[in-house]
Amino acid sequence: MGGHGHPVTPNAATPAPTGNETLGIAARVKAVWQDFRRARRSLFVFEILFGLFEAWLFVPAVAVLLAVVLARAGHVAVSTWRQCHP
Repeated sequence: MGGHGHPVTPNAATPAPTGNETLGIAARVKAVWQDFRRARRSLFVFEILFGLFEAWLFVPAVAVLLAVVLARAGHVAVSTWRQCHP
């Protein structure tokens, strides 16, 4: 804190650190790998939950589609009884 309770502002001549320092390829690959290792459990859990959610939406949609197709065909139950037993 500066005098009179005001926060200290950085000197305009001094550039503020941005955290965007240039990394070499090896350092960048290492950083990405470490980031992946830190987040992998969350990524895998998300992938599994998203797959379950997708199935939860897909299966009823297929059931509705099949119901519509069968209703339009007029033959809800398909049988080969007459073909096999003349």
